[in-house]
Amino acid sequence: MAQAVKCPSCGVKVRAWRERCPRCREPLPRDAPPPAAPTNAATAQKTAAVAVVVLLAGVAIAVFWPRELPDNRAVPATLPVASAPAPAAPEPPAPVIGAPNEPADVDPPFLTVAGSGKLDYGRGNYDAALASFQEAIARNPDDAESHSNLGQVLVRLGRAEEALPYFERAIQIIPDRWAYHFNLARTVGETGDWSRAVDEYRVAQRLFPDDYVTEYNLARALHKAGDEQAAVEGYQRAIALAPEDATFRLSLGISYERLGRKADAAAAYEDYLRLAPAAADADQVKARITLLTAPPKEGGAPATPPGRRP
Repeated sequence: MAQAVKCPSCGVKVRAWRERCPRCREPLPRDAPPPAAPTNAATAQKTAAVAVVVLLAGVAIAVFWPRELPDNRAVPATLPVASAPAPAAPEPPAPVIGAPNEPADVDPPFLTVAGSGKLDYGRGNYDAALASFQEAIARNPDDAESHSNLGQVLVRLGRAEEALPYFERAIQIIPDRWAYHFNLARTVGETGDWSRAVDEYRVAQRLFPDDYVTEYNLARALHKAGDEQAAVEGYQRAIALAPEDATFRLSLGISYERLGRKADAAAAYEDYLRLAPAAADADQVKARITLLTAPPKEGGAPATPPGRRP
């Protein structure tokens, strides 16, 4: 029931939403509350119709109003590209077995025999690593990686001759893996067979072009084999790939000296000192530069070129 008010003029009760009294036409008090919403069926239908129209208009706006489109630009790939490892210094142990800083506290329960050998190698437990890789090979004679890793352990134990058959077997199983040929070349060099070392380094070079460590080790093997001109060319390739490595300049200077190219040798030694001014042999190299650039003395014997030849 709608609220009613009393007309102050005639005293009749009037619905509160009216502005004037229907009897005397006098204004009704303005502090009356607003009228209640109509409740008849026709008014309700009209209200429902208006609501439907508003709803449909809202749907139309939602469907056809321009939206901010998602950014469909290509997302750059973040997955690393697999590549053969490039050691950070000349003639390092080939990085096949695993990182030497691998956590050594807990062995995963699913660790394989070969995996255990890698952990032991990283910890410096070479005897345990040797046993693990031997067991892995006994279980699977065609496990090339375990053959190569066993060879590396033997090299670390000072048993280079015994390591050779394992590297050779790894290459027999997988002929085109750079690390296997690199390991074999390095080990053959330790046995003094520099001619064979050159051959294996050349294979590694073909399998991993533009690797400065392979280039340097090949040049060094050529130097050891007595082919100084080829060694110079190899050192120059290594320098082009790693121009900030001082060791390459020192080796290049030594080969230049062997070829009698004193000015080139002195220039290489100067580059070495520029890159490594605090080197332990800096004074010796400076003295050598002075000797190479000084006027020749009659009857003087050439001094020994500076630097170590590992």
